[in-house]
Amino acid sequence: MIVEKTVLEADSQPQEILHRHDQISYLSDILEPVAAGDRVDGALIYGPTGTGKTATSRFLCDRLEQESEAVETAYVDCWGNSNRTAILHRILEGVGLSPSGLHRKTPTDELSQTLKRELESPLVVILDEADQIEDQAVLYELYENPQVTMLLIANDDEEFFARLEQRVDSRLVTVPRIHFRKYHDTELVSILDDRADAGLEPESVQRDELAVIADAAAGDARVAIGILRNAAEHARRDGASQIDSGIIESVTHATKREVRRKTISSLNSHQRVLLEILIENGTLGMGELYPRYCDRVAEPKGKRMVRNDLGKMSHYNLVDREGETRSREYSPDETLVDDHATEDVPVLGSVPK
Repeated sequence: MIVEKTVLEADSQPQEILHRHDQISYLSDILEPVAAGDRVDGALIYGPTGTGKTATSRFLCDRLEQESEAVETAYVDCWGNSNRTAILHRILEGVGLSPSGLHRKTPTDELSQTLKRELESPLVVILDEADQIEDQAVLYELYENPQVTMLLIANDDEEFFARLEQRVDSRLVTVPRIHFRKYHDTELVSILDDRADAGLEPESVQRDELAVIADAAAGDARVAIGILRNAAEHARRDGASQIDSGIIESVTHATKREVRRKTISSLNSHQRVLLEILIENGTLGMGELYPRYCDRVAEPKGKRMVRNDLGKMSHYNLVDREGETRSREYSPDETLVDDHATEDVPVLGSVPK
């Protein structure tokens, strides 16, 4: 049944981006001067998870490199590389400016100077999960670099700008903002149909079944593609020639749990502690949550940064938020609590102080 497994992975870069024509057109216009050697301010690309923000950004950067040999691009996952040093290392590696003389103990200012001194071509940097950047100085220095254009990817534009320091905000506040909404069910069916054509044998799944997957995914392409992949693997193991609604139903919960686990594996140690506290205690306000958090970590963040972490986990459906900022209460997502209670392996595992 499965003829090309890689295209059934949510992270697989598609050859064509579907149902994002307006966003592609707008971002293409923004980046057009870069091909001529000019630097532009870049853009903030924002929206819920699984809406094509990263795929669209990488697609356009790939196209830009193909159209202009003078342009270079780099990609940084700022959730896994959240400090200034790590971000600069990833950028230098991405453009081949990481000589043997530079290593993980190289002073950060030296990394910055190397990028500024050695970079001769226009560079477009995708900073994915940019709302996770801990040291905002890196945003300031990248903006000030005359060769660098930043594409910032985040979940919420207002939350992203609310946490910026004044000198960074004054530079970035005028960048264009490009919104990616959740996919409609019909759009997800089209995306799934495209993946099925490339990854499965003909007639392996009908559009009615793809509609069932789309409905279960609730606008999130990552979840939808994951359900399709797991359903195909289930059908192959059973020797079935087609994916039916029963197979889809049987893999849907496990697929959503798989996506949650992948997200949890990306959490930093502070976010994991916060989530563990909520799973153990249920709904808590900041006045109750913050002291518990401080008791468990060696170097606690300030309340503002903790709110940012909770907000990030809310966008990834791990934490629910209710109320206004000062009186807001936080609780773990119900499905996460159920997983924690019923599985032999804890959702988070040990989070030592």
